[in-house]
Amino acid sequence: MILVVADTTPLRYLVEIGYESLLPRLFTRVWIPGTVAGELRQERTPAVVRQWAEQLPSWIEVRKVNGLPAAHELAGLDRGEWEAIELAKEIQANLLLIDERAGVRVAREQGFTVTGTLGVLVEAARRGRSSFEESSPLRTATGRRGVAVQGDRPTFHAGGIPGWGAKRARNTTPAPGPRPLPPARKARPVR
Repeated sequence: MILVVADTTPLRYLVEIGYESLLPRLFTRVWIPGTVAGELRQERTPAVVRQWAEQLPSWIEVRKVNGLPAAHELAGLDRGEWEAIELAKEIQANLLLIDERAGVRVAREQGFTVTGTLGVLVEAARRGRSSFEESSPLRTATGRRGVAVQGDRPTFHAGGIPGWGAKRARNTTPAPGPRPLPPARKARPVR
């Protein structure tokens, strides 16, 4: 069995676009630290996510994290991210679901295999569990972060996808959620 630990953001986005049911089909069970469960229930979290988190499905297992990270490991991480990484260490997870750049960097430095929201969706499509073409909510959610999906292949674009979300002017306050992708010279497919 693959041991999978998730941070808040991938769960939040999968619930928001209605694709949280992919997780048990791909991984059977997902472990989350208590802090992540709490973050999913916070007032500022979208109502659909809070409602889902109030009665977590049986394939989610909430675990208390026993260890504390070293000070250098905390740089740029929020509590949910570092607890997810610590839980992954404790249960010797095979995979960590995390979207934030700093969390991905720290997890990879510690030897974990990491994927995020889009990685889950791509893997589901690859295994025939989902089709990107049938998902307009997916296009809306990912388009605002500069990702287009054509067939089962995501493509990253600088500045977002024309017509798939509001363009942000430079030097504006970013919307809550993951940081936008860095500017690229041209679109390139993910392999």
